[in-house]
Amino acid sequence: MTEGFIKAQSDNLPLVDSLMIAEFFSKNELFTSAEQRGVKAKRSERESYGDSAVGYVELKRENNICLVKCKICPEHRVRAKNYTVIMEVNEAEESILKAQCQDCAASEGGCKHAIAFVMWVHRRSEEPSPTEIISYWKKPKLSGVGTLLQFVKVQDFAKDAREEIVNSTNKHFLEQFIGRAIECGASSQLLKYYNEDKLLNLGIHQLLCSFQNDGKQMTDEFIMYAASKMSTALCNEAFSKTKEQSECSIWRDLRYCRITASKIYEVSRCKTVEGSLVENIIGASKKYDTPAMKRGRDLEASVLRVVEKKLNTNLFRGGVMLSKDFSILGASPDAYNDDIVVEIKCPTSEKTVSNYVLNGVINNKYLAQIQLQMLLMEKKCGVFCVADPLFEKNKEVTLIHVSYNEDFLNPIIEKSLEFWKTNIYDIVKKNM
Repeated sequence: MTEGFIKAQSDNLPLVDSLMIAEFFSKNELFTSAEQRGVKAKRSERESYGDSAVGYVELKRENNICLVKCKICPEHRVRAKNYTVIMEVNEAEESILKAQCQDCAASEGGCKHAIAFVMWVHRRSEEPSPTEIISYWKKPKLSGVGTLLQFVKVQDFAKDAREEIVNSTNKHFLEQFIGRAIECGASSQLLKYYNEDKLLNLGIHQLLCSFQNDGKQMTDEFIMYAASKMSTALCNEAFSKTKEQSECSIWRDLRYCRITASKIYEVSRCKTVEGSLVENIIGASKKYDTPAMKRGRDLEASVLRVVEKKLNTNLFRGGVMLSKDFSILGASPDAYNDDIVVEIKCPTSEKTVSNYVLNGVINNKYLAQIQLQMLLMEKKCGVFCVADPLFEKNKEVTLIHVSYNEDFLNPIIEKSLEFWKTNIYDIVKKNM
């Protein structure tokens, strides 16, 4: 045990709640680097790994700061030396100050062992108080893997395997099965390899694959090629089929490497070639769900009903709208009807309201968002809706009517297209 530390138990661990977790991962630069959809980070959080890999937990308190240290067994080398991970918690301010692995090669960039330990402490905080004090000063379970069976003899491999020879005279069975499955609309993993999804062909990745197969390379040529493959009917079908938005995999595929309405203003002003905005566009940034984001999703339907009453009209949910005239742009309005598009914001405080609207004027970032939605949806009017921070109690929503402004939007689109040609296209092509 480290000098000055004591053994960690169920009655002396610091409290680490979900808000502390969200704040730490969203603000700590070690955990915001590029990685497709945060899959590795998510895998490191899992209970099955952390609870078996963490052991020998000890802690020390100095004023309001609690230092928690553990040993983590590396899952790829369970017989090797355990890694030391330290977490620093400010118990007065309820914040995680640091979490870092001291031994593994990836620790300088925020490794999975730090994530696993943070989530381990969080899970202990969420557990109901045990009737007896539990000590966490013990060997990691994962370290014991492989101690009984040291090796396997060659003759023991596949001891009961039997070679089975199938004689079939039906050479056309596969073709018949595929045809019948497509005809009746069956859902089968096999069909993914034989049934071409025409909506997925609208994605930048698929368009670029077919473009390069034709032996072409230039950016302007690609944009023209993409436009030739994107019919209005197909774009409208994609809009209809992606109403679930973030819950729909096609919605994510069609947004990949496209400049969306929510980002177009930032892109038009961006000068950083390898920054977080570029990572976000190509889908390489980590996503963390904050309480504010969850509240916005939960309130959206309720806010929409209030907006419908105020406008005395019916509104419909839509997916991602694409256009052959602007093949690398996309927009997903919260709602629409024959005349307008609707964008909804749900700020959590009066201070954050000013991020969207100040003195009745929409912030340029969000004005560009609804303007692009109007352009791609071919509407002349839009309604920007800001729910009151106390909407759950007062059901108040501020509506700002917006007219399509070509003079405002066109320069933003031009700068964004230039940014995409210069930066995004080369990154995507290089990783094909």
